[in-house]
Amino acid sequence: MMRTRNLAALLAGAGLALLVAVPSRAQQPLAEPMLWLLPEFDVDEAQQKANADKHLLRPLTDYLIQHWPEEHHELLVATVRRRWKLMASAEKACILVALRTPEREAIAYFLDTNLYPPVQLIAPRSRIGELPRNAQGEVDLAQLLRLPSWHGALIEGRSYGPKLDALLSQAPPSALSYYTPRDFGERLLQMVQIGRADYTIEFDSTLSRKREQSGTMQELLALPIQGIGEPLVAAIACVRNDWGRQALVKIDALLRTPKGVAALRQSFDRWMTPETRARYLDRLEAYHAQRLRGVAASQAKP
Repeated sequence: MMRTRNLAALLAGAGLALLVAVPSRAQQPLAEPMLWLLPEFDVDEAQQKANADKHLLRPLTDYLIQHWPEEHHELLVATVRRRWKLMASAEKACILVALRTPEREAIAYFLDTNLYPPVQLIAPRSRIGELPRNAQGEVDLAQLLRLPSWHGALIEGRSYGPKLDALLSQAPPSALSYYTPRDFGERLLQMVQIGRADYTIEFDSTLSRKREQSGTMQELLALPIQGIGEPLVAAIACVRNDWGRQALVKIDALLRTPKGVAALRQSFDRWMTPETRARYLDRLEAYHAQRLRGVAASQAKP
């Protein structure tokens, strides 16, 4: 079992930002903490006390911590690469929102928890007419990646879903640049806004939140990408050991209740743009109804 002092060294070496430590029972000695690893898009808002209610995953983390008093919880923020590096080394850690990949399943167990609309291609409105698009207005990304006049900016180590990951892996080296921002894509939106990149691929909710926070980026437009209209299945991932397997059983039970489903929806659905919410509302309602009936689409995989 990794000792607390070793855990502290690991966290320091990974450059993680500690948001808050939540001891479950103050009268008891603190056990090895359970780490909730959060994506970068929570960093700034979590530090803005006046906007604590807008901390994206706060409803979900609050619910899970409140209903899991047996554990000593710590919330940490890290980039994609650092989250998965920590998962490969920790004894008790879970990533609150993740997509499955074969490489990740080698070091973690997964529990599917939520449907989420797929990523969009985000580009300046002024250049939309130059994009290769089909009759439905969807961007032909395979063709776009071959156009020398377009250069994209993406996040290193991030999964964009199986279909896009496969397509992006075949892109010419000159077509894309990869970055490791601490804000989960918002910096890349700024790069597109000022012309340092021609486009990025991101959830439209990230663009929606940035507009709400800053009042800027109205000149950017989110467009669907050809061939990836199906919603993504978001999951919670826990370290691949006996503790992680048992942790996902506990999490699964907590999220199969009306309060658990409400926490999921408050954390994710509220940030969708009206257009995206309308497009996927029926699918989202059906998925959450399945979870309440105890027959969610996927279980934690052994």
